[in-house]
Amino acid sequence: MRESSNAGRLLDSWESITRAGEVARAVKLKHFLKHAISQHSERTAVDGESAMTYAQIEKRADALAFDIGRSGMNAGSHVAIETDSAVNSAIALLGCYFADVVPVLVGVNLPESQLEIMLSQSMCAARINDELELYTLSTKSMIPVPDSATGYLVFTSGSTGFPKAVVVSERALLARLRALRDLPGLHTHDRMLSLTSINFDISLAELLLPMTVGAVIVAGDPSLRRDPHLCSEFMAEYRPSIVQATPSFWKLMLASHWDGSDRTTIWCGGETMTNEIASRLLNCVDNLWNLYGPSEATIWASTQRVTDSTNINLGKPLRETKMGVVDAEGRAVTLSGVMGQLWIGGAGLADGYFQNSESTMRAFVKDQLLGRRYLTGDLVSLGDNSELIFHGRSDDQVKIRGHRVELGHVEAILERCPGVEEIAVKLVERSDGRPQLEAYWVGPDAKEQELRQWARDHLIQPMRPARFSERTSLPRSRAGKIDKSLLRTEHQEC
Repeated sequence: MRESSNAGRLLDSWESITRAGEVARAVKLKHFLKHAISQHSERTAVDGESAMTYAQIEKRADALAFDIGRSGMNAGSHVAIETDSAVNSAIALLGCYFADVVPVLVGVNLPESQLEIMLSQSMCAARINDELELYTLSTKSMIPVPDSATGYLVFTSGSTGFPKAVVVSERALLARLRALRDLPGLHTHDRMLSLTSINFDISLAELLLPMTVGAVIVAGDPSLRRDPHLCSEFMAEYRPSIVQATPSFWKLMLASHWDGSDRTTIWCGGETMTNEIASRLLNCVDNLWNLYGPSEATIWASTQRVTDSTNINLGKPLRETKMGVVDAEGRAVTLSGVMGQLWIGGAGLADGYFQNSESTMRAFVKDQLLGRRYLTGDLVSLGDNSELIFHGRSDDQVKIRGHRVELGHVEAILERCPGVEEIAVKLVERSDGRPQLEAYWVGPDAKEQELRQWARDHLIQPMRPARFSERTSLPRSRAGKIDKSLLRTEHQEC
């Protein structure tokens, strides 16, 4: 293991302080970040479409923090980050931390109706756009929480049609940054590509983790996420040593004839990595890591270094993280090959869902022996070497291009469209292997064009069905539930 920087040692000391029982607010996240940045003030912090030193990025973050403070917001107030570029996302995060307010990871291009729900549900007092302009809300919620140590809020799909805001503490965030610094590992000489939009919590690994060791954030135009040819050219020019993306993205890159680099380490997660993708990536990169973790466990929770494309699993828990398996009755599963539900505990666990005690109590449980845990809903089994093998979901949650989507969420939104009596949404695989959603509805007064417009107005793009099909009725099982396995469309392509 290569030697850690001064910032890395500070991260160790921060954890030892909080472990020793001192009040968390005595060592705020902003103090750690300020110290880490000061250790590397003249080093390059950002390269790519923009070039900035750590001193320059700190100066811009300080200016934003000053604007936030001048607005009259109290410590602990929630501020929506609606940025798209990597540089401005990093500055917005730092500005919030320096001003003692809580960043809410929102992003851009949301339907106005969903954005309003998210801002209201998370009680945001202000918004920061991609020009780093601060807008206080006319109905802003001043949340004075002087003892609060919340690191950020991030939204997940909800089965009721309303997103849930996951609350992650500063301590959980610092613990996760500490773990990822060690494994898969990031060091001062590394260059990490910032490819993920801010509404995903894994973007914090690209934006904050490099700052903890004085590494470089390689920032490209947001169009790189959608254009594999542009991304390939950008990576060839700026040579990031670490690139984090979903299997779907890497499939597009490989299809565009990207030939990789023997200097590149890939962090791959957010979806199931197939044997085929693993095999092709192993042939064109230096190191390949499979990462796993829901937002409720802060960024990532486990990782496996993939060396054999026929052996892909969730690997082992990250540092200070616990993972285990329980059966339908909540009893521990200890035998290999027996399927059960995965739970996660440890230092990186989120606090719960903001102002949603019912969902929090259902998903986060307490045990006298194992402590507080999050029940993921993912079905896994233990392998012969105690590694975790993923088998799918226990509910109707799916992953589309890294987005965690509950089909019930999409159905609840579409059912509100005037004229719709009943609707079912399922995930199908196109002939090219890419996933898409398809919707089947009952309601003679609802037209497909109206449904599509409703979806555009109320759902983000990955949640919008690619195909709609009208039915006179939906097939049901003997128990009376809709049987989605019997739903078919005439065509499978978009």
